[in-house]
Amino acid sequence: MALMDIPNLDNALHSMARALRPGGWFVFSITHPCFKTPATGEIIDHADQSVRRTVGRYFIEGYWDGPGLHRNSLPIGAYHRTLSTYVNALTDAGLVIDRMLEPPLDTPVWREVPCLLYVRGHRSMHQTDSLTPVHDRDRHRTSTAADTVRHARGGAGQF
Repeated sequence: MALMDIPNLDNALHSMARALRPGGWFVFSITHPCFKTPATGEIIDHADQSVRRTVGRYFIEGYWDGPGLHRNSLPIGAYHRTLSTYVNALTDAGLVIDRMLEPPLDTPVWREVPCLLYVRGHRSMHQTDSLTPVHDRDRHRTSTAADTVRHARGGAGQF
């Protein structure tokens, strides 16, 4: 649970890729980028008292400082990034996603949408220029991310 707290995602993932042998595996978890954005909240449906998650400013990436009762003692903010930014940064670093999991939690709103995202993957066996920093290459490759993301098979509980 640290990637969303690191300012330079590309450098962090390239460092991780350099530390792994080809085929070496990695696992990380982050707050779900689709449902934990700089402008999120919960509303109560007055008709049935159900709780709904609201999401805003999803496409605005960068640091945000969230509200909270523990603001003076704990850091509450994070570096928000879109899901595609994470996937593309992994691909650019030569890392392949093997599996993703979005577990439900026990509170009403987190039974409806995922709070966390778990990712398991490995360093590609076929390295080309993938360990060259992103700013030195064309960041807008179109097929690489789709080629390296594998669809999860099996039940939601298998990771």
